[in-house]
Amino acid sequence: MRCYAHEQVLALPDIPEFTPATVTEGSRQRRRMYQAGFRRTAEQSAFTGPDEDFLRSLELVMRISSASADDLARIEEPTPRTSQMNATGVHCSDTYCASCAPTPRTASW
Repeated sequence: MRCYAHEQVLALPDIPEFTPATVTEGSRQRRRMYQAGFRRTAEQSAFTGPDEDFLRSLELVMRISSASADDLARIEEPTPRTSQMNATGVHCSDTYCASCAPTPRTASW
């Protein structure tokens, strides 16, 4: 946790710790995605019927494909600030993520 004096508020966007090295399309759209999530949660609360029927009504499509460079950037970007999908506590660098890219002998999904 860090604390900043109220006089610093206008300078906060320029502090390096608030500027990630990689800005992905997902991070640019994060606010919009959170808002969509809030709407889905409200719609699910208002839905009458089993959760399975609600999920079916969303007509979701899942795509499984090999990881691309953009996918790897999306993995690296949040690791410094979250452990949601990383119980090890080790944060992956962009170099490490790039080393996990698919090769003719390996796959990343």
